[in-house]
Amino acid sequence: KRGIITASFVQTRKPIYKNSVKSWQNYKNELLPMFKILEK
Repeated sequence: KRGIITASFVQTRKPIYKNSVKSWQNYKNELLPMFKILEK
């Protein structure tokens, strides 16, 4: 592993929040039009 010398050093050592992985679903209705465009 290489050393990290950025302001986000502490963030790189934190685990991924499992409860945040699906947080986009809170905005699913707003995102549906974009999903339809991207499916093309």
